[in-house]
Amino acid sequence: MITVTETGGSNPTVAIDGQSATYVVWVGETSENRFDVYLQKFDKSGRPLKNPVTVNDIPGDAAPHTMAPAKVVVNNAGDVFVVWQNNTNVEGRRFPASDLRFARSTDGGERFEDAIFVNDDAGKILAGHTFQDMTVSENGIIYVSWIDSRNKAMMKHGAAGHGNNGPKSEIRVARSFDNGLSFEPSVVVDTTACPCCKTTIVCAENGDVFIAWRREYPGSIRDIAIAKSTNNGLSFSDPVRVHNDGWYIDGCPHNGPSLAIAEDGNVYVSWFTGSEAITGSYVAVSENGGESFGQP
Repeated sequence: MITVTETGGSNPTVAIDGQSATYVVWVGETSENRFDVYLQKFDKSGRPLKNPVTVNDIPGDAAPHTMAPAKVVVNNAGDVFVVWQNNTNVEGRRFPASDLRFARSTDGGERFEDAIFVNDDAGKILAGHTFQDMTVSENGIIYVSWIDSRNKAMMKHGAAGHGNNGPKSEIRVARSFDNGLSFEPSVVVDTTACPCCKTTIVCAENGDVFIAWRREYPGSIRDIAIAKSTNNGLSFSDPVRVHNDGWYIDGCPHNGPSLAIAEDGNVYVSWFTGSEAITGSYVAVSENGGESFGQP
C-alpha cells in the first residue's frame, strides 16, 4: 500500500516505470482556493524515494476536479509527463473556463520544467478544455485527449453548458513529437460529445491509438464510442458505438469509460450505463482492432 500524507489533495493518479518505480500525482490545496500539482515517487516496495515535488512552476496554476484529475505517464526512457487543468472564472457562466497545462521531468521526477499549454487556443478563447487523459507510445509520441467547448464558448452558459441547441462539445487530441517540448495543433475526433464524461486514450504496441468517450447520440442518448488512429494521431476513424445501451438522460452523467489493450491486441472497454433496461457496469471486447465489439 502506498500512502501520501503530505499536502492533502484529492483524486491521485498513478504511473509505473520500467524499473517498477511508482509515480503518484495529485492536486493539493496550498491556501484558500489555490491549488498546486504534486508528484511523489516510490520504489517497487512502496517506500517513498523523495518528498513530494511541486510540478507546476506558477503557484496556484491548477484546479481540482473529480472527473478530470491530473494525469501522469512515464516513457521508456524514464521521462515523466504530467497534464492537468487550470480554471478561469468567467462572469455570467455557470462553469469556469479551463486550459490544459503540461510539464515534463527528464530526471525521473526530481524536478519539472516550466509548464506549457496543450490546447492550441489558450489565451484566445475562454472555453472548457477538461476531462483529459494522456498516453505515450512505444516510439515516444505523447497524446493528450480532452473534451473541448471552444465552439460553445460564445453561448450564454459558456464553457460546459448542457443545452441541446447549437454546437456540441468536441473530442480533441493533441500530439507532441519532441518529448513534450511542444504540442501540435489539436485534431478533432468527434463533434457530438457528452460534455462532462471523461475521455480515455491508449496506444497499442504497434502504434495504433484508441480513444473512448461518451457520445451524445440523437434524442439525448448517451452511449460509449471509440475511435482509432493508424497514422500517429493525424486522423481518427469514424466513431464506433461500443454497445447500443440507449441511455436517455437530459444532462451529463459525469461517467466516462475505461479502455485497455491486451497483449494479443484485443481492445477492452468498460463503462456504466443508467439505461433502464440494463442499468449496470459492463465490459466489451473487440477482437478486430476496435472495428466492432461483442456483447458485453
